[in-house]
Amino acid sequence: MKRLRYVEINIDVYPSRKMELEKISASTSVPKVFFNGILIGGMSELKTLNDSGNLDDKIEFLITESPSFEGPFPPLSGEDDVSSSGAIDELALIVRKMKESIVVKDRFSKLRRFTNCFLGCEAVDFLSEDQYLERKEVSLIMSFKLSIVLSPLEVLA
Repeated sequence: MKRLRYVEINIDVYPSRKMELEKISASTSVPKVFFNGILIGGMSELKTLNDSGNLDDKIEFLITESPSFEGPFPPLSGEDDVSSSGAIDELALIVRKMKESIVVKDRFSKLRRFTNCFLGCEAVDFLSEDQYLERKEVSLIMSFKLSIVLSPLEVLA
């Protein structure tokens, strides 16, 4: 087992990548496998490479050679966000700054796994510094805003 790092690009989430895929491969059928920007093909081509024994050679090349900068880069968060076409409001600017300073990752709490989340105390710390507010003020504002957005059952969960 090689444990290679990979990036999955969902063309439903990133529609601009669908056009890029069609330009590179002359088809929008998925899945497509790329090694460092080089098109390998679909799952059938990958299986053929594996059966012929050439897949190990391709993987070895992948490990030893550095990636080309001409290939496509992984998508950025919010790359194809349709809401970004309008005017940016104040909260959107705060969220953009927050994304840069708060680590979003999988976390465990009370034997449960929460994916793609951050700690509330990190958000409170960020907002108190960014908005020049006391921690208590930020906590009250956030709890009030969350109570408006979420139903009471979601707040308690």
